[in-house]
Amino acid sequence: MRGQPGFTKGERRRFQEILKEGRLVDSYRHLHPVEDVPPPLGPFYTWRGHPPVHQAFAKYHGKGMRIDYALIAEDIVRFAVPERRALSARERRGAVGSMGWGEAEPDKGGASGVRSRLKEKENVLFRENGAEEVIFGEMRLASGAVLLRSKSSVALQGLQPILPGHSVVVPWPSATRLCELSEDAMLDLWRTTLETERELRRKLESTASNWAVFDGWPAGQPVPHAHVHVVPRKPNDLEKNDQVYEALERWVPSSKGAACPPSIEWPEDEARRKRTGEEMAAEALSYRAVMPGSGSFPEEQAFASFQIPGSHIFYASELTVGFVNLKPLVPGHVLVVPKRAAPRMEDLSAEEFEDLFRSVRLVQGALEGAHGAEASRLGIQDGADAGQTVPHVHVHILPIPLRKAPL
Repeated sequence: MRGQPGFTKGERRRFQEILKEGRLVDSYRHLHPVEDVPPPLGPFYTWRGHPPVHQAFAKYHGKGMRIDYALIAEDIVRFAVPERRALSARERRGAVGSMGWGEAEPDKGGASGVRSRLKEKENVLFRENGAEEVIFGEMRLASGAVLLRSKSSVALQGLQPILPGHSVVVPWPSATRLCELSEDAMLDLWRTTLETERELRRKLESTASNWAVFDGWPAGQPVPHAHVHVVPRKPNDLEKNDQVYEALERWVPSSKGAACPPSIEWPEDEARRKRTGEEMAAEALSYRAVMPGSGSFPEEQAFASFQIPGSHIFYASELTVGFVNLKPLVPGHVLVVPKRAAPRMEDLSAEEFEDLFRSVRLVQGALEGAHGAEASRLGIQDGADAGQTVPHVHVHILPIPLRKAPL
């Protein structure tokens, strides 16, 4: 046989039929179309053919030939992201697909280095010709987009803000969902969110903030990189407070667009009936059977001026409780609150703050399992001008079942 072995026309046709029947997509070809060409001086597309020796680029580039394929379901193709850094031999074990510009990207050193990996503690992925850059999803952002940074989180600003100062706090190393973060990284993300709120209040004289997480594709997450929205609020900045959530559902981080998650049909407020105490107690009892927790259930819990019956409480730790909602937006919509009545996030002690978000993580995971959900919405109204009607810190958790993604 002359030349490089590859698909015949018949083999290519049958392969396309298999992909169509199985609703599969070659994620690497999707991310790196055949029109892409390697840089003139390399590194080169080793996955297009044999590594070049004397030619300007890979010998079989342009013929659409591939040595390997990374096939994924069409429903999740929008979550595919390119890996743009060289992997060590240990990191490559179990990895799917190949590198975007070949399997090695040498660091030439000094300011003229092509790209070098920075230390993880710096919260910056790359240094390009001496300049720091941050990766958010598939976006590479200049250091000017960084509002502040911490041990393992970065607050980013200027990404299609829905209101002045709207920022997003992202973890590094990146994770698609909050549950993928270590406990330390998760707590650092929330602490950085609070520091972001404080910094925005100092700069903008805001009086409140909305915190929101669309945790997973079915929940409306447009970028496969977990992030917390921080939207500073002022009196009368919106005609209706709920408009902030409508704007966040339409938000994408770049004018170039992003994935379009499936929309969620929310009930009108008039359609949300108040449930009976017996209904709420039955729901809470069903959650107690699957809910982790280390504290004892109180006979009742103060929620600002309201008293929540102990029968409505399904989770308790030393400093935090979780209880069912009187008028849930979706099945499983619950509230997680600190036991002590504190009006704002900054009023919590460090121990209360950390226990609250450890509890949120436990409750979210258990609820997703109980409702067969693949994602969740998290919402916090920190202050009256953000829509907080009960002056007691509370986190809304709304499990969102898996829905078919658009193709």
